[in-house]
Amino acid sequence: MSDKPATWKKTPLYLTVGDIREPKELMPRVEGMITCQICLMVLQEPQECDKCQNQFCKACVAEWLTRQRSFYKSKECPFRCRDFKQQRSHKFVRQMLAELKFDCPNAGLGCGKLLELTQFEGHERECMYEVERCTAYQHCKVERMRHEVLSHI
Repeated sequence: MSDKPATWKKTPLYLTVGDIREPKELMPRVEGMITCQICLMVLQEPQECDKCQNQFCKACVAEWLTRQRSFYKSKECPFRCRDFKQQRSHKFVRQMLAELKFDCPNAGLGCGKLLELTQFEGHERECMYEVERCTAYQHCKVERMRHEVLSHI
């Protein structure tokens, strides 16, 4: 482990449709529209194929294209559309995603916040239930929830 203080690093969100807390009634009707067709998780930075309009996370489709280029000369979408052009997903899809609420990733540790997708990054940096390493002493390796770190010192 490094002696440098722990810093927050953006990690991918692995959210399934089953993780949606609000609005629950929307979930069964829109599952296919808000799910990446590559990773099968809730869309992150949604993109779509300009031909078939299937939805993908921006990172997933970028990785798909990188891997696909090593096998094929032409660009194809994961559903085999020729001359694939990705574009930002339709406004309707982005609006649906903006209305969804999820538990904080630290809900199991006691955090009761409901978050929109756009709030995860900021909340994760501030969540008092996030586990972090003590930075008060150079060689301390104690890890505690943020709200407990001060009592350790």
